[in-house]
Amino acid sequence: YYYNMKFNTSDIQFSNVDKKKGLILSEEPSERLAEFIGILSGDGYMNFYPPYFSIIEIAGDSRLDQNYLLNYVSEKIRLLFNLKPKIRVRKDQNCMYLRLMSKALVEYLEMVGFKKGKKEQIGIPLWILLNDQYMKSFIKGVADTDFSLVLLNRNQKKYRYYPRVSLASKSKRLIFGIHGWLDQQGIKGNAQYDYWQKDSRGT
Repeated sequence: YYYNMKFNTSDIQFSNVDKKKGLILSEEPSERLAEFIGILSGDGYMNFYPPYFSIIEIAGDSRLDQNYLLNYVSEKIRLLFNLKPKIRVRKDQNCMYLRLMSKALVEYLEMVGFKKGKKEQIGIPLWILLNDQYMKSFIKGVADTDFSLVLLNRNQKKYRYYPRVSLASKSKRLIFGIHGWLDQQGIKGNAQYDYWQKDSRGT
């Protein structure tokens, strides 16, 4: 079912602004969409503030992520939805945002499995979780935004620096889902919950 499914977009109402911008909402699951959901899961946020205010934002470091956000992610948004995001920069926090304002797009992203509101409730949509190719694309999106690489000094002559790849997230469901799938692929690791790490980005 999840390999041949389609999303029912018939009930999503486009605003005049959505129509003017040429918003496109695909009924077909894809690796590109799975990766975008991964990007949102890592550094994205969306919510609907009745009656008119709907927002999707993707955050990054203005010193390190500018090329990634302005070129790679913006192009992915164009290919998926035919939209051009607005850019917001917070120089006092070295932070930049890609912003989309569209109630129809918020409804669509929620329908395909990305939760609006608090990051703690974000998980992996079932249509992605049950398809290995979609999972690879999803994890790529999460990895590009929220994974980190650290070289640990083990004070050994042969292998002095030991690479460690890690993911930090407020969502236990996301951590558990990625850890479980990687374990099934033979990629072993550890999952640690309720570990606090300060993030100065945002307000």
